[in-house]
Amino acid sequence: MTGIFQTEAELVNTWGHADPFEWEQNLLKSLGGGRFSVKTVITFESATQTLLTIPANSVIQRTTIVRTTTWDALTSFTIGKSGTVDWLATTVQCNLTAAVTGGEEGDAEVVENNRVVTTDTAIVATINQGAASAGAGYVVVEYQELT
Repeated sequence: MTGIFQTEAELVNTWGHADPFEWEQNLLKSLGGGRFSVKTVITFESATQTLLTIPANSVIQRTTIVRTTTWDALTSFTIGKSGTVDWLATTVQCNLTAAVTGGEEGDAEVVENNRVVTTDTAIVATINQGAASAGAGYVVVEYQELT
Protein backbone atom coordinates (compact mmCIF):
# COMPACT_ATOMS: atom_id res chain seq x y z
CA MET A 1 0.00 0.00 0.00
CA THR A 2 1.22 3.51 -0.87
CA GLY A 3 -0.15 6.43 1.16
CA ILE A 4 -3.85 6.15 1.98
CA PHE A 5 -4.84 4.73 -1.42
CA GLN A 6 -5.48 1.01 -1.72
CA THR A 7 -6.48 -1.32 -4.53
CA GLU A 8 -9.78 -3.19 -4.30
CA ALA A 9 -7.93 -6.41 -3.39
CA GLU A 10 -6.03 -4.62 -0.59
CA LEU A 11 -9.28 -3.17 0.76
CA VAL A 12 -10.99 -6.57 0.80
CA ASN A 13 -7.90 -8.09 2.46
CA THR A 14 -7.61 -5.28 5.02
CA TRP A 15 -11.26 -4.86 5.98
CA GLY A 16 -12.65 -8.31 5.18
CA HIS A 17 -15.67 -7.25 3.17
CA ALA A 18 -16.49 -6.06 -0.33
CA ASP A 19 -18.86 -3.10 0.21
CA PRO A 20 -17.14 0.09 -1.04
CA PHE A 21 -19.18 2.28 1.36
CA GLU A 22 -17.82 0.27 4.30
CA TRP A 23 -14.27 0.61 2.91
CA GLU A 24 -14.66 4.38 2.93
CA GLN A 25 -16.00 4.41 6.49
CA ASN A 26 -13.25 2.11 7.73
CA LEU A 27 -10.57 4.12 5.95
CA LEU A 28 -11.82 7.35 7.55
CA LYS A 29 -11.87 5.66 10.96
CA SER A 30 -8.31 4.38 10.45
CA LEU A 31 -7.06 7.91 9.81
CA GLY A 32 -7.82 8.79 13.43
CA GLY A 33 -9.27 11.97 14.82
CA GLY A 34 -12.74 12.59 16.15
CA ARG A 35 -16.11 12.30 14.44
CA PHE A 36 -18.53 15.14 15.09
CA SER A 37 -22.13 16.10 14.33
CA VAL A 38 -23.18 19.71 14.78
CA LYS A 39 -26.91 20.59 14.85
CA THR A 40 -27.98 24.18 14.08
CA VAL A 41 -31.57 25.51 14.01
CA ILE A 42 -32.83 27.33 10.90
CA THR A 43 -36.06 29.27 10.33
CA PHE A 44 -37.99 30.67 7.37
CA GLU A 45 -36.53 34.16 7.78
CA SER A 46 -34.09 35.45 5.16
CA ALA A 47 -30.57 35.40 6.52
CA THR A 48 -27.03 34.29 6.00
CA GLN A 49 -26.32 32.24 9.08
CA THR A 50 -23.03 30.66 10.16
CA LEU A 51 -23.84 27.07 11.14
CA LEU A 52 -20.39 26.05 12.42
CA THR A 53 -16.69 26.23 11.62
CA ILE A 54 -15.08 23.02 10.40
CA PRO A 55 -11.49 22.72 11.63
CA ALA A 56 -8.58 22.38 9.21
CA ASN A 57 -7.71 18.86 8.04
CA SER A 58 -11.23 17.46 8.25
CA VAL A 59 -13.60 15.61 5.94
CA ILE A 60 -17.24 16.75 5.79
CA GLN A 61 -19.14 13.52 5.35
CA ARG A 62 -22.83 14.36 5.35
CA THR A 63 -25.26 17.26 5.59
CA THR A 64 -28.83 16.58 6.76
CA ILE A 65 -31.65 19.13 6.51
CA VAL A 66 -34.71 18.44 8.69
CA ARG A 67 -38.06 20.26 8.80
CA THR A 68 -39.72 20.37 12.23
CA THR A 69 -42.43 22.97 11.56
CA THR A 70 -44.18 23.28 8.20
CA TRP A 71 -43.07 26.20 6.02
CA ASP A 72 -46.18 28.04 4.80
CA ALA A 73 -44.61 29.14 1.51
CA LEU A 74 -41.61 28.25 -0.61
CA THR A 75 -38.40 29.12 1.22
CA SER A 76 -35.19 28.11 -0.49
CA PHE A 77 -31.68 27.99 0.87
CA THR A 78 -28.16 26.86 0.17
CA ILE A 79 -25.47 25.52 2.48
CA GLY A 80 -21.85 26.23 1.72
CA LYS A 81 -18.92 28.46 2.49
CA SER A 82 -17.74 31.96 1.66
CA GLY A 83 -17.47 32.30 -2.11
CA THR A 84 -19.30 29.01 -2.81
CA VAL A 85 -22.68 29.28 -1.10
CA ASP A 86 -23.93 25.93 -2.51
CA TRP A 87 -20.78 23.91 -1.69
CA LEU A 88 -22.64 21.36 0.50
CA ALA A 89 -26.25 21.72 -0.63
CA THR A 90 -27.64 23.53 -3.67
CA THR A 91 -30.94 25.37 -3.50
CA VAL A 92 -33.00 23.10 -1.28
CA GLN A 93 -36.69 23.15 -0.45
CA CYS A 94 -36.61 19.76 1.32
CA ASN A 95 -40.39 19.22 1.19
CA LEU A 96 -40.60 22.01 3.75
CA THR A 97 -44.23 22.77 2.92
CA ALA A 98 -45.43 19.19 3.50
CA ALA A 99 -47.55 18.56 6.57
CA VAL A 100 -45.88 17.03 9.61
CA THR A 101 -47.92 13.90 10.37
CA GLY A 102 -48.49 11.81 13.47
CA GLY A 103 -46.18 13.82 15.72
CA GLU A 104 -43.18 12.86 13.62
CA GLU A 105 -40.28 15.25 13.67
CA GLY A 106 -40.52 16.01 9.97
CA ASP A 107 -39.04 15.22 6.61
CA ALA A 108 -35.30 15.18 6.04
CA GLU A 109 -32.98 15.50 3.08
CA VAL A 110 -29.54 13.91 3.34
CA VAL A 111 -26.64 15.02 1.14
CA GLU A 112 -23.48 12.87 1.10
CA ASN A 113 -20.62 15.34 0.84
CA ASN A 114 -17.14 13.86 1.40
CA ARG A 115 -15.48 17.27 1.07
CA VAL A 116 -11.95 17.82 2.36
CA VAL A 117 -11.28 20.98 4.39
CA THR A 118 -7.62 22.06 4.53
CA THR A 119 -8.13 25.30 6.50
CA ASP A 120 -10.68 26.30 9.16
CA THR A 121 -13.88 26.81 7.13
CA ALA A 122 -17.08 28.54 8.23
CA ILE A 123 -20.19 26.73 6.95
CA VAL A 124 -23.09 29.08 6.19
CA ALA A 125 -26.77 28.72 5.28
CA THR A 126 -28.15 31.39 2.95
CA ILE A 127 -31.94 31.51 3.36
CA ASN A 128 -34.33 33.17 0.87
CA GLN A 129 -37.61 33.67 2.73
CA GLY A 130 -39.84 34.11 -0.31
CA ALA A 131 -43.40 34.61 0.96
CA ALA A 132 -43.01 32.43 4.06
CA SER A 133 -44.15 33.63 7.48
CA ALA A 134 -43.69 30.35 9.36
CA GLY A 135 -41.42 27.32 9.34
CA ALA A 136 -38.49 25.86 11.22
CA GLY A 137 -36.00 23.03 11.07
CA TYR A 138 -32.36 22.29 11.58
CA VAL A 139 -29.21 21.33 9.72
CA VAL A 140 -26.79 18.66 10.93
CA VAL A 141 -23.28 18.68 9.49
CA GLU A 142 -21.21 15.56 10.16
CA TYR A 143 -17.45 15.68 9.82
CA GLN A 144 -14.30 13.90 10.91
CA GLU A 145 -11.05 15.50 11.93
CA LEU A 146 -8.03 13.78 10.42
CA THR A 147 -4.86 13.53 12.44
